[in-house]
Amino acid sequence: MKVWLTVIFIFIILTSGYTKKSYWKNNDTLYPLEKNQKWGFMDYTGKVVIEPIYMAAKSFSNGLCAVRLKTEKRYHWGYINRNGKMSITPEYDIAHTFHNGAAIVFKKGAYHFINKEGLQIGNHTFNDARDFDRGFAVVAVNGKWGFINFEGEFVFEPQFDIVKEFHNGFIRVKRNHYWGFITEKGKFLTKPKFSKVYDFKNKKARVFFRGVKGYLDQNGKFEECDWIKALVKPLFRR
Repeated sequence: MKVWLTVIFIFIILTSGYTKKSYWKNNDTLYPLEKNQKWGFMDYTGKVVIEPIYMAAKSFSNGLCAVRLKTEKRYHWGYINRNGKMSITPEYDIAHTFHNGAAIVFKKGAYHFINKEGLQIGNHTFNDARDFDRGFAVVAVNGKWGFINFEGEFVFEPQFDIVKEFHNGFIRVKRNHYWGFITEKGKFLTKPKFSKVYDFKNKKARVFFRGVKGYLDQNGKFEECDWIKALVKPLFRR
């Protein structure tokens, strides 16, 4: 059934509006191929590029693909290149797709990051981790979240209870019941001191500070303002 789904998928692509020679000439995407419960890859013409020999396979990213195969008595994840050559030894219990030159892997009960050569980034291991974004990765140690850079060094030691995603250049963090913001440069815009905050929009973020509603600008300046009334008031002018 999966084989037919793959064939249908390729057929749809070939009969779509992307069949111009200029598009296919530069299309080097490799598509997953399943046969007898084993996975490999083919190109857009349906030609098998990597034989289906793996128990599981993820998508290619940064020129590498995580694949699962049997090693001695256990199954492990490693990484192959676009030629099907094993680039990173299969030794991981979990292996994520590469993002921005780094991948999250799980081994011996902990997560860490590796580079495209298969070398560990930094000396730290984590209970949980997120992919690198804007030069930083959010990681968890003993229930607290922190930030590391591409060298694997802590930019912020694990101290936050909650860390959101970057939005319009800033990321919300919560520590000891209070919220603050961190910039894309890995600096505090404002340390956690707000009881509630929202993502930045139009260069301002709505916040609660000691029971007072207001706006926080991108320089970290707080301005008192009842933004609920400010949002509702225009509705009554119509």
